Amino acid sequence: MSLGLTKTKRRISSIKNTQKITKAMEMVAMVKLRRGKVLFDADKTYLESLERAMSALFHYDHGEKTHYSKINAEAKGNLYIVITSDMDIDFIAPVGSKGISHFSASSGYLNIVADYKGMNMLNEPSVALEYAKKIKDDFNSGKYRSIILIYTHYVNSLRFEPRGFSLLPLALPYEEKESESYCPPLFEPSPREAIHLLLPRFLKEEISGKLLESSVSEQASHLQPNITKHDKAPSPRKSSKSSQDRIIRRNVMKANEEGLYGIVVSAVGPVIDVKFEGKKLPEILTALLIDLPDGKRLTVEVMQHIGDDIVRTVAMGATDGIVRGLKALNTKAPISVPVGEATLGRMFNVLGEPIDGKGEIENAYIRRAKRLQRDS
Repeated sequence: MSLGLTKTKRRISSIKNTQKITKAMEMVAMVKLRRGKVLFDADKTYLESLERAMSALFHYDHGEKTHYSKINAEAKGNLYIVITSDMDIDFIAPVGSKGISHFSASSGYLNIVADYKGMNMLNEPSVALEYAKKIKDDFNSGKYRSIILIYTHYVNSLRFEPRGFSLLPLALPYEEKESESYCPPLFEPSPREAIHLLLPRFLKEEISGKLLESSVSEQASHLQPNITKHDKAPSPRKSSKSSQDRIIRRNVMKANEEGLYGIVVSAVGPVIDVKFEGKKLPEILTALLIDLPDGKRLTVEVMQHIGDDIVRTVAMGATDGIVRGLKALNTKAPISVPVGEATLGRMFNVLGEPIDGKGEIENAYIRRAKRLQRDS
């Protein structure tokens, strides 16, 4: 009876801990969302004015149109700059660690021409400007037929849509005012010279603006903790045309055969949900090991059973690179750390791994980390 009561109290405690983590994530996301929306609203107005100016320059560029408004018919394929996407395309330049991990882990995407980790173009305008000049030069050289930016369009705090924007060739609509029929605008320098002068900065502002919009969409999605990704995605048991869902379904079958593996179905910040289909769920406080695409191993700790054969875990390290479909090994043991005289004067991380550069610990006792917390 006392053992059952202890397990119940432990489960209640783990649920409360998960609720605290979720609440903290909501607060952080809310602050970032408000800050991002202020910048996004101001940037949106500026971008609209800039697009109107560029569309006027292209409209009044008389004579043979500049090649920036034409597709390079002789080029091999298009370049897709992907901020967030899941498409089978020709050349890819992913921006952000999530996109890099996704495209690198899939054998279907072999033409990754560049990557930009951390979305640092938002904080370093010079990086975005240099990249804009590079893609302009690549288009000039005939390397790509067209250059398309894939991003997440922010509709409202509950709705986000994938969108594509053609950076090159430019195809901006222009509505001519009635007065322009008898009094057209004058340009100094000429429209052609202005296009060549302003195009790199225009591309830079478009890339930075779409990065900011995608960032706002991401923060808004974090405010929906009760609508997790596995709720939105098709079940692995059902047929789906999505390559990602096919990978998940295949890994689930392999995991069932081996008996010790679950499958990552959702990752929101440090909170990771793992599905153990048709198998006994790992107990609360059990350590799971997830092998990331970059070769690193992430340890997560089971905090809650949320139903549908899914456990909710908390990561003990950075979650950069984690994607749906990765296998999680059930160690059937809690996180353990070394104790005793051999640990005196040493430094460890939360997993009990030495971080002081003095090598491994020898002749040390191993005890459960949670037990140590209760004893202290």
